[in-house]
Amino acid sequence: MKFQDEIDRNDPPDAFVVIYSVVDKASFQRAEQELARLSDAELLRTRPALLVANKIDMARSRTVSTQGKNNIIEIFQIRNFLMT
Repeated sequence: MKFQDEIDRNDPPDAFVVIYSVVDKASFQRAEQELARLSDAELLRTRPALLVANKIDMARSRTVSTQGKNNIIEIFQIRNFLMT
């Protein structure tokens, strides 16, 4: 299934929630890929995105840097960020 088929362009969602684990670098990379796909489809121009960092209580096991998160926020102009 192509990405364009996954989201109904005539009735897109009101917002997008992208979640990654701070202890799993692959989940962070996947979150970045999903945001890139949304951006390429120009869906982030008219819809907000919420980026959620999960498992922040596991600081000792953290593999995703705060700088990496900040880069994504800047690149994709994410205005909403939540840590759980």
